[in-house]
Amino acid sequence: VTTDIREGNGMVRVKVTRSSTDAVTVRLKIRGLGAEVDRDLETSSESVEVTLMVPHAALWSPQNPNLYDLTVELATSLGTFDRYTLPVGIRTIKAEADGLLLNGEKIAIKGFGLHNDMPMVGRGNARADVIKDLSLMRWMGANCLRAKGYPPSEEVLDICDRLGMLVIDETPAAGLVFAGTGLEKRYHMSRQVSRELVARDKNHPSVIMWSLSGEPHSRRGASQLFLDRMRKDMQETDKSRPFTVASMVGIDENAFKVLDVVCLDLYPAWESSPGQIKEAMAELATALDNIHEKFPKPVIMTEFAPDAIPGHHALPSEMWSEEYQAEVVANVIQVLRSKPYVIGHMPGTLADYRVAQSTAAPMGMAYRGMFTRERRPKLAAHSLRTLWRR
Repeated sequence: VTTDIREGNGMVRVKVTRSSTDAVTVRLKIRGLGAEVDRDLETSSESVEVTLMVPHAALWSPQNPNLYDLTVELATSLGTFDRYTLPVGIRTIKAEADGLLLNGEKIAIKGFGLHNDMPMVGRGNARADVIKDLSLMRWMGANCLRAKGYPPSEEVLDICDRLGMLVIDETPAAGLVFAGTGLEKRYHMSRQVSRELVARDKNHPSVIMWSLSGEPHSRRGASQLFLDRMRKDMQETDKSRPFTVASMVGIDENAFKVLDVVCLDLYPAWESSPGQIKEAMAELATALDNIHEKFPKPVIMTEFAPDAIPGHHALPSEMWSEEYQAEVVANVIQVLRSKPYVIGHMPGTLADYRVAQSTAAPMGMAYRGMFTRERRPKLAAHSLRTLWRR
């Protein structure tokens, strides 16, 4: 399914595939929100494409997550023998030089990366836990989540469709390396998983952008060609969404030349100029201007919050304390809001999560969340909520 808007009417394009060439009647129905659209088509083809027009369509958006029910039936003279119903949201999304347009209007991205990690189920998914996380995001004033390093579950996307939460959908091709042997093999693996991602998720109105990779090692020239090939492969199935990567190399991210949105995972006052907030903010402001001069495209800061061990406090603030995390987040947002080309920010992860043991992960935890792993708010959660809802 793909959707478009023409003069206030919603256009829903439906592609139906089946496994035989027997003559059948394809019946399509759109119901809900006052709509009653029907179309019957006699065909013996294995694949057929039909466009349905929804008059005065109720558009999908975070404020109004309107969904229609699209039903496809296959029938013969003996009656209906197959039926499938899919929730459909009608909306457009487009990246331009100065912004991201949803239904023709600029939107500001506010949100978090989301890890599948819960105290009781680990990396599994429990529906109640998903609703809890999305409810916390809405409490804070967030409107977007990024699936960090792997695609979200279908249950997460279903709930995002219904709640009006925007999604930056990321392939599992995280941390791509473009040096050494095996580059072509890595490409074919990445091509396969990215195509599977589009095939699975393209019917979700909540998905507004494809991220080709999370933090690829992109300083080498091969990255631009590699990621551009991935983009073109994915566009064969879906041309309706912008493309990006979540970059940790910033101005050296060659792939931004062929992508639509600049997404940055940078950690000022943590990985650069640690402990020096004032100096780090000046460096960040300069870096953002340089990046935008090289890539004149909309920018989203997709990670920037330092770690904070829950319950560790310090005045004046110091690294690893809740006060330091809150102070850095507030200062970064102040810098980002001063740049008109920055269209959104996502401090990092919603909640702390388990990682492999290392000297950089006390007690086997990443503490970059605004909430603890048990979903208790840190100081930064309250200060960020005030900033977002102001």
